[in-house]
Amino acid sequence: MTEWISVEDKLPEHGFSGYVTNGRQILLGVIYDAINNKWWYGTTDGLKITHWLTIPDPPLLTPKQQLETEKLKTYEELQLKLGKAVLESLEYFYRKDKQ
Repeated sequence: MTEWISVEDKLPEHGFSGYVTNGRQILLGVIYDAINNKWWYGTTDGLKITHWLTIPDPPLLTPKQQLETEKLKTYEELQLKLGKAVLESLEYFYRKDKQ
């Protein structure tokens, strides 16, 4: 498991975005500006950050989960294709009706 890193021991690279804490809260989406040595959260700068943590990689999927993910992707692609076919059919009948 990834450990929290103290800002006193090491600062992240410029543009880092991950978990940070000020000792009371854990925030996600804070960006480190190494050029100005500031932490940004939205438009707020100058946060007092004590530790940071990179976002861990997602867990590996089981073969069954991989299959379900592929099925979902195929289903979404099919929905897009069917949607396009339906629209083309409607356009065809609309044009035919206007003639």
